[in-house]
Formats: sequence, structure tokens, C-alpha cells
Amino acid sequence: MKVTRTDMALLGRFFIIFFFLSMFLTIPVASFYKTETKHTLEIQKFREDQKIPHLIQSITNKFPRYTADLMILSLSDELRSFLNIGDTDSRTVLERLFKSFSEQRGYYDRIGFMDQSGVEVVRVDHVEGKITTNRKEKLQDKEMRHYFPDTFRLDKNEVYVSPMDLNIVRGEIETTFKPMMWLGMPVFDDQGVKRGVLVFNIPGRIVFDHLESEAAAYNSRILLINKDGDWLRGPYSKNDGGSVLEEGTKQTFADAYPDEWDEIRRAERGQFRTSAGLFTYATITPLSAGMVSSAGSREAFGPSRRMVNHNKYHWKVISQITPDALSAATGSLKKNLLFLWLVLVILLTLISWWMTEAMVARKRYVRDLTENMTLYKTLVESSQQMVYIVDFEGCVTFANQKTCLTFGRDLREIIGQEIGQFFPTELVELFNRDIPMVLSTGKVSVFQSEVTFSDGKKWHDTQLIPLENQIGEYHAVMVVSRDITERKWAEEQLVRSKRFLNSILDSIQDGILVLDREFRIVRVNPAMAKLYPHKQSPVGMKCHEVYYGQSYRCVGCPGQKTVDTGKVCRQTIPFERDGGKTFGFLDLHSFPMFSGDTGEVEGIIVIARDI
Repeated sequence: MKVTRTDMALLGRFFIIFFFLSMFLTIPVASFYKTETKHTLEIQKFREDQKIPHLIQSITNKFPRYTADLMILSLSDELRSFLNIGDTDSRTVLERLFKSFSEQRGYYDRIGFMDQSGVEVVRVDHVEGKITTNRKEKLQDKEMRHYFPDTFRLDKNEVYVSPMDLNIVRGEIETTFKPMMWLGMPVFDDQGVKRGVLVFNIPGRIVFDHLESEAAAYNSRILLINKDGDWLRGPYSKNDGGSVLEEGTKQTFADAYPDEWDEIRRAERGQFRTSAGLFTYATITPLSAGMVSSAGSREAFGPSRRMVNHNKYHWKVISQITPDALSAATGSLKKNLLFLWLVLVILLTLISWWMTEAMVARKRYVRDLTENMTLYKTLVESSQQMVYIVDFEGCVTFANQKTCLTFGRDLREIIGQEIGQFFPTELVELFNRDIPMVLSTGKVSVFQSEVTFSDGKKWHDTQLIPLENQIGEYHAVMVVSRDITERKWAEEQLVRSKRFLNSILDSIQDGILVLDREFRIVRVNPAMAKLYPHKQSPVGMKCHEVYYGQSYRCVGCPGQKTVDTGKVCRQTIPFERDGGKTFGFLDLHSFPMFSGDTGEVEGIIVIARDI
């Protein structure tokens, strides 16, 4: 293909324009990236700083709930009764209380009561969604576990909160690294004698369950450590509850982040950035007055190293955004800006093509719209229904030929006129009622009305259909109305015929019973109901069930003969009612009712005369 001078000029102009427009895009995008990178970091710092108080509140709000639960059980009648009686029955009742309470709360792994010697008396476990009580042989001696003596030494209404440790089952630490916390309260009998302790075993995941979602929401790590730098909730499950592990077998936060720990332990709250990422921290004092804790024990069975008052019991909550996460935030911005730059460059290249396509598409749309409008007008104009459009001001903006003929007006006399000027009064009242509702709700309204036209009164079935404009607003209503006068007349004739038939049946002094082919009662006239006044509402039931109280048809039933032969049958039978008492005789005539389609017997008319 030969390239002409004109083609070269066009290509040269294209590349010059492309170069300058590209530079025009590149310089602002690069400047914007630098500014946004700094701004993004500031936003992250602010969000992290705002998040910490929420985390503190969500943790500390749980402890009053746990304390209230301890109070409820310690003062329960079932526990009082067990302390006073102590027999098997009262122990069983106490087990049921603990089990019911555990099921209702759902977040305690264990609820137990220990006597003065530390031996479990009642224990309920919550394992994998199942609540189980323990037989006596499965109850354990907890005297050497630090939380028993720490709780037992307390006074009335005081609560012990253990440090977050790993769970110990029969003297061994669970290797699944399941951090636990024990809450306990001493229990006194009615004489004020200390009889034991009530203990809740709370898994760390319950205390800190919301931290996982917070971490995911903010793309950060939520860490929790005690005042000694031991993990309560670390970046990996093996770090959690590390305070119970022997020295040398655990890694603390201070071991993992020595420089950061030196900064965090010296201040109540702060924020800083190091090579390990952005750290935001604050101090938590989760315990309230009346609650005490301890430093716990480094051994499975051993006393606490020291007791800790509630205002000396501190945790540190730390939110860490790793360097990778920080880079990901700005890296995402970089990718987005690069993608935006490429899109804009491609857009500049293809804009002429898009404009050409748009012009072609517009012409095609106009052509299709013209064809559709022609087809639409053909269908509407040939319709035998009135079709017209009324806008929100009540003016007619379109009307088909049927509408003009019905109102006896030329199209020019209808378009632009308000409906009140020439529409029947009855129709105007209905329109004033329904058109605002249709425009406000967008729902179709359908009604039937008797309307007075120039050639007399007629019944019309009318639909009001909302129409949308280009911005999706309902601006007008299309009215589709058809003449149903003949149908209404037919319906009225049917009602009159039915009433006439009913009056005939009701005026006949003999009892009349209409049955279907299965001998179910379809109709009973008043004379028949009077013969059997005690049989109320027999319609739908079989005649032999109603009048003779039997599940099978009567022997020699004239109705059966009529069904079989298609002929009129007659039979005189005893007139029985009120439990089989005979009051005389009935002369029965059964007449067949033939189907107009098949010619078969589809029902029976039975006339009963008291003779």
C-alpha cells in the first residue's frame, strides 16, 4: 500500500499531539503519586490511632459481663441448696444449672465449683459445641493450680482474674496452644463460712475474638502483651498465652522486637515507625475495683509468684502494620495510577474511532427508533382499545384514532387539552384519584367504571401505566381503556339467571338435593334442609354419610340407578332421622344431569316429597 504525503502529515501530527498530551498527563500523575503516598501514610497513622481506643473498650467491656455471671451463679438457690444439703440430688440440680448456664452463654469452656481443698465437686465442659457434665471419677484436684489458692484467699464479692495462660489438662500443657483465662470467686454459705470457689474457664479466642476481624479490616496485626512483654495474642498461635511456658521455651514480644519493646514499655500510649513497620500502642487496665490477679506460675503446678492489684494489672494492645503492608498500600496506588495513565493514553488514541462508532451507532439508533415508532403507531392506531397519554399536569399528549372516535373529537381538539374539559366527570374523578398515585409509586392501576359518553353509558376496563423519561422519572401515564359493556351485560344476565334459578329452587316445597357423580352434595334447597334440620351445612359431603351416617351407598339407591342408566328413577323409602327414628315415608325421584360436552351423566337431581 502506497503511503501518501497526506498520510505522513497526519501521522506526524498524531505523534506530536500524542507526545505533548502524554507529557501533560505524566507530570501531574507523578506529582499526584508523591503527594498521595505521603497522604496515605498520614491516613494510616490516623486510622491506627483512632482504632486503639475502640480495641481497648471492646476488650474491657467483657469483664463486667463475666463478673456478673459469677455473681449470678454464686448467689443462685441451687448452689445455696447444695452447700446446705450436699447430697446427690442437690449436686444433680447444681449440674443442671451449670449446664443450662453454659448453653445460654456459649462462651465458657468450663464452669466448675471446687470445695475448700481444691477438689472439683461439679464441672461442666463445653467442647466442640457440646455441653457435658463430668462424673465423679473425672473430677480433678486443682489445689496446686495457682488460680485455686489465689481465688480461695479472697473475701466475699472479690473476683480473681488469672493471667492468660495455656490450658493444662491433667498436668500437661496442651500442645495445640490454646490460651485460657480463669475467673474465680470464693463462695460462702448462709453462715458466712467459705466453702469453696466458683471458676469460669474462658478461652482467649472469646476474649479477643473481635481482634481478628479488626486486623482484617485494617490490614494490620493486632498484638496483645502483658506488662512483662509476654504474648497474650501474638502474630502466630504458638505465641499466645506464653506466660505459662518455662523460660527458654518461649519467645516474648521483647525477644521478637527488642527496640520496639523498649519504646512501648516506657509510655502509656504512642505511635512510631521502625524497620519492622508502623506500631501504634496503648495501655489497657481491664480489671475494675474488687478484681485481683496474679503473676501466675511458670510451672503447671505451683503457686503464683505474686498477687497483682486491679490497678497494677496492665496489658499493652499493639497494632502493627508491617513494611509489606505499608508498601502494598502505596504500591496499590502506584499500580492504579499507572493503569489510569495507560487508560488515558489509549483513550486519546482511540477517541476518533469511538466518535466514529458513536456517530454510526446514533444513525442506526435513529433508524431503528423510526421503524419502531412506525410499528408502534400502526399497532396503536389499529387497536380497538382507547390508548392515550396524560402528563403530570393532566393534559393529553397523545391519542389514537379509537380515542378520537369514542370522544367524537378531532385529534387536534384533544392534544394539549386538560382531561377535565371533555372527559366524562366519572372518569375525571377516577383519574384525579389514581394518576398521582401511579406517578409517585410507579405501579400500574387497573379499575372498571361506568362512564357516560355521547352515545350513552358504557362500562370500561381501564389501565393506568406509568411512563419514564430519560432520567428515570415517571412523567406521564399511558391510559389503555377498552369497552366491556357487553361483557358486563352478560355477567349481569348470568347473575340474574342464577338468582332466578335460586328463587325457583327456594320456592319449591319439595326437598331438592343436587349431587355430583360421586354423590357429593352440591346444593340443598330450604325445603330439604327443613326435612333434616339437624344436618347443618351438608354441602361437600356424601349424601349417605349425611342422612344415614354410613360410609357406603344405600342398597337400591335410585340415584345410583340414574347414574348407571341415565334414566329417571323413583323409590319410596322410610323417612328416618334423629338417630334412626321413622317419621313417615319419602317419595324420591332422581333425575340425571348430562354433560354438554360428553353427554355422560355428570350429576343427579333428587326430589324428596314427604308422603
